[in-house]
Amino acid sequence: MLFTYANIITILGILALFPLAYFLFTGIGLLVLILSIWIIVSDYIDGILARKFDQITKFGKILDPIRDRAFLAVFFIYFIFKTPDILTISLIISTILVEIISALIKGKILRKFSIIDHTLVGQFRMAIHSLAIIYFIINNYWLYLSWPNLPQILTVISLSSLFALVSHYGQLKKFNKQFKNN
Repeated sequence: MLFTYANIITILGILALFPLAYFLFTGIGLLVLILSIWIIVSDYIDGILARKFDQITKFGKILDPIRDRAFLAVFFIYFIFKTPDILTISLIISTILVEIISALIKGKILRKFSIIDHTLVGQFRMAIHSLAIIYFIINNYWLYLSWPNLPQILTVISLSSLFALVSHYGQLKKFNKQFKNN
């Protein structure tokens, strides 16, 4: 089934990325905050609904991480335009590489075992990414604190992505071991 409650919420989260990008670049902070919170909350709501109504679909398993990575991508593009220094670009590139490797490992698990275990580590990673971005929005538009600045925020995002990569690798090893034992 393509249009489940969960998939519709995920699609609405993806569609919210377009006005989010517009408002981010035009500096309308309140709308950036509201849309970001919607996208973050929709990430949790879609999973809850999919499990509650037994509507977990392959389409949803593909869409959900696309929305998550696209949400980060909107901010990464903005960060590069806002602070086009070598540190910002390096942190963004390293995070993207870690996310790609992580996705490849998850894809291997899915192909080999037809299962993707949503772990607390993955939820933790998205929570850290989300909190870092919400902090950036609030600080950028209202607080104007000098610390943590963009490189520190990107470092937190990079480290949480690296943490998830280690988790996915651990999952792959666990599934390989279980597969060999069966």
